[in-house]
Amino acid sequence: MQMRNITAAVALALLAACSGGGSGDGSGNGSGVDAGSGEGAGSGAGSAGDTSLGGAGTGSGEGNVTIDGTAPELIEPLVGAATGKPLARIPLTTARVADHPAWPLKTGIPLAMGQVEDLSQLTLRDADEHVVAAQFRPLARWADGSYKSVLVSLSSPLKAADSLAYVVDVAESTSTADTADTAVASTSDAAAEPERGAPVAVTSAEQLVFHTRASRIALDPNRMSLFDTVWIDRNADGTFDSSERVLDGGGEIYLVDAHDGDRHDSLVSSDVSYVIEEQGSEVTRVRATGYLHDAAGEPLTRYIVRYGFHRRSDLVEFEYTLVDDREEANVRAHEMFLDGDYLLPLSVAEYGLSLPFSLDGAAYRFGGEHGAVHEGALTVRETLLQEGKMHHSQDSGKPGSNYAGLEEPPFTFSFSGVASGEKAAGWVGIADDEVSISLHVKEFWQQFPKALAAAPEGIDVVLHPRPEAPDTRYPAPAGADFERPNTFYAIRPGQAKTYRFLLSLSNADDADPVRDNTIFQAHAPLLHTDPGVLVSSGVFGDVAEASAASAGYDEYLLAGIVDTSFDVDKGSYAQQYGWRDYGDRMRPGWANVVNGTKVPSYYNDTHVGANGFVLQYIRTGDPVWWALGEIASNHWMDIDVSHSNRLGYWSDANHELAGFGPGEGLMIKHENIDHTARNIHPGHAHISGLPYRYLLTGDLRTLEVMREVGDWWVNATDVMFPTPLQDPHYAEAERDYGWPLYVLLQVYRATGEQRYFDAAQQIVAHLVAWWKVPSEHRTVRFVPGSGDPATGIHVHCFDAPSEPCNDDYTVSQSVGLNQYEHGTGWWGMYPKQGNGCSDCNGSNPWMAGPLISMLHEFIAEAGLIEGYAEAHRALLDDAAEMALQTTEYIVRYGWDPIEGEFMYSEDRSNHDPGGITQIVNALTESWLLLQRATRSNPEWYTTSDRWIEIATDYYRNWREVRWRGSTAFGFYGYEMVFPIDFFHTMQALDDAGLLPDSETP
Repeated sequence: MQMRNITAAVALALLAACSGGGSGDGSGNGSGVDAGSGEGAGSGAGSAGDTSLGGAGTGSGEGNVTIDGTAPELIEPLVGAATGKPLARIPLTTARVADHPAWPLKTGIPLAMGQVEDLSQLTLRDADEHVVAAQFRPLARWADGSYKSVLVSLSSPLKAADSLAYVVDVAESTSTADTADTAVASTSDAAAEPERGAPVAVTSAEQLVFHTRASRIALDPNRMSLFDTVWIDRNADGTFDSSERVLDGGGEIYLVDAHDGDRHDSLVSSDVSYVIEEQGSEVTRVRATGYLHDAAGEPLTRYIVRYGFHRRSDLVEFEYTLVDDREEANVRAHEMFLDGDYLLPLSVAEYGLSLPFSLDGAAYRFGGEHGAVHEGALTVRETLLQEGKMHHSQDSGKPGSNYAGLEEPPFTFSFSGVASGEKAAGWVGIADDEVSISLHVKEFWQQFPKALAAAPEGIDVVLHPRPEAPDTRYPAPAGADFERPNTFYAIRPGQAKTYRFLLSLSNADDADPVRDNTIFQAHAPLLHTDPGVLVSSGVFGDVAEASAASAGYDEYLLAGIVDTSFDVDKGSYAQQYGWRDYGDRMRPGWANVVNGTKVPSYYNDTHVGANGFVLQYIRTGDPVWWALGEIASNHWMDIDVSHSNRLGYWSDANHELAGFGPGEGLMIKHENIDHTARNIHPGHAHISGLPYRYLLTGDLRTLEVMREVGDWWVNATDVMFPTPLQDPHYAEAERDYGWPLYVLLQVYRATGEQRYFDAAQQIVAHLVAWWKVPSEHRTVRFVPGSGDPATGIHVHCFDAPSEPCNDDYTVSQSVGLNQYEHGTGWWGMYPKQGNGCSDCNGSNPWMAGPLISMLHEFIAEAGLIEGYAEAHRALLDDAAEMALQTTEYIVRYGWDPIEGEFMYSEDRSNHDPGGITQIVNALTESWLLLQRATRSNPEWYTTSDRWIEIATDYYRNWREVRWRGSTAFGFYGYEMVFPIDFFHTMQALDDAGLLPDSETP
């Protein structure tokens, strides 16, 4: 919750306000170390700021090249260092991976609201206080227009045995005018190498030229040739001549369509468009987009290629995203893909990259395993093929249940060709006596199958090698193994796949491909700040650094789930491998049985998604959490989101089929067969780890997909959450409203773009209108202690035991009215509540918890927008009252004091407990809200003491570090408290002595 870090002082101020002691507005703390006086942590001031990054560029350029006119970049960057005493100092530390003289590093710097209004306030210094050459790019703004997160980029040495320390000085702002989003550099005051100018120059309509430390690279703005011309400075004289040219004529992206055998490549058409997404003195980032065409000019898939050119490093980063953005005309037509006659809409027999690097008398080099290098004279084409296989068992698993299993070992791996082994390192190179070229593929063996080749004609990366007989139809399940197509395939239009590469262009004496690959393959932030800095900024919500307050919880997540579920060496349910599955978690059990074959399924990062993993990294600094979040996010934003418009399921207000654009998540339930789904279930909506990953890395593909998903919900909001209400209001579960609200507020938090907040406001307005509709409350009631005659489980009436109770748990009866004017407002479910009897319409507490939490989140975000409270006072008052009444409702009707737990469904037709991790934050926030001001009808909240008592007991239980069991199946999702800021709030209340002595019920 933005900038609502509840310290003990704030908590006491809240209680003082309730007793007439004044309206405490909170006090702020400067973020970072050696902070000066802090900025206030109350409501924000100033109008909404500019968006962080724009869409299509409108700036100047030559030919097909544009400068992203709405993005935070500038052709002539501002140069200078901040002067004066720093307002704050933000420490940065490099990771210990391997020794390297100049690795390109970047990290997002979180900034407190109001702290930085002009990028010229920022300067990077080393441990000796020397100014370090760096580049700053804005990522997002606060509602007052100040910067929320800024990306710092530099080239830095790395050490295997030690970390290097830097600090970002934040000077006081001297700006009185609004500043544009621009890339700003701090200039080194150390000895500089010979100047070659900025890393990029648009020299003509025929060429884009970039310089790295020892190379010159030209792109052709009129076609996609990957790298059109490349020179390496053999004699290190700072100039380039024809003898130093190592690539001439350009490479290509290609694919072979399995349906007709036609080859599509990037050189056929000139429809390429280049956008300079960031440009400064240290790094230039470029995006190229277009389509792969066949010889007749017919397009098939879209490509997005992103480059990073670094002035002070020999390394070029680039990535290739394949996107099938063809519209899905009828989502229902793709549901029967297991019937054996299903024609795949996309089946690619082979695709990859070709780069015609050429060196006279060159040697080839391939990375093997365990640091081995396989090399020899390059006279013929040499290849390395990486393969793997998942061993799914039809028989093993949990006895007496529907749990299918994985055999032992779950996965096997092998590579062959120029060398043999299990897991190849994923790089190939050529070299002569003076220069070295190596190309590295991220997650090479993990995303099998793959192939690398080196030949006198150049280097090839085959991202999916051609099978002997490419499948064009989905195989019908049969036999012991569940087989999937052997091609790169998609079950529906809308799929994407991104691969990341590193190109090293260096002098032979400086080359070390093994070292470079070790660093490149690491799933750990190579430059990072401390958890204390991250959490104190408020950028990631009201979250605290891991401490004794959450010690038992943090230990259980690692020891009880991560350590026992994620087998990196041989794979597991939670640790999947292969191009289609890497990053997702297999759902234990099977989703269907077809022709006697048990069909497995995947979570598609449900529930909540990898944002929980990334948030644990933010709290703890443990790189294990970062790795889990990064890998899961990469998979989700490629495979588990549709990147095309979809028709055939959703209808608009006129009952016409509607599409809401790209960005619909493929999460219809827990069991998603082969990662596909007809439509999203709103109660399973999430945004994976994209928001916080973007704020920490500035990754532009992450931003691109995050906007797609956010925009899908923006486009769907008026249809799914209309005002006035449609009559009757159809609903089955509270979570169907809480999770879409969560997605929109998370995307708003990460981008600061107003349309996401506006859509969230529409959902809240819809909920208020619904909550105000009176309805009869129908549920099942039991005599206290009587026991269910079918199961013997003790159940109870909700009111005085003297009242008549129905002991038939299949038949409902009226227990009153849902009527907000009398304090009993609720979202009456029609035709019935989820998991309830035929006409029960009350609550599922575990589903309502996230929705109530998100109401509090919305209120908090609204408080940061100047003038919002005054303009929307009625809505905010209603939202607050709605949160309180619905909290009362779920405790009064959903808490079982006999069992001491929340029931899955209030009507008790399902006697399983519903869990509490999704509820405790709502209880705490509602209790705090109730303390902040005197309510006109305090007698409505008869269970309010129990709210904080339940939360207190949960908090105290999870402080304790003890063995709590384990699982081999990975995260279901609801093990993680929603949101994790619960522990921060409770710690503050505990420190202030405001928690009760309680052992509820």
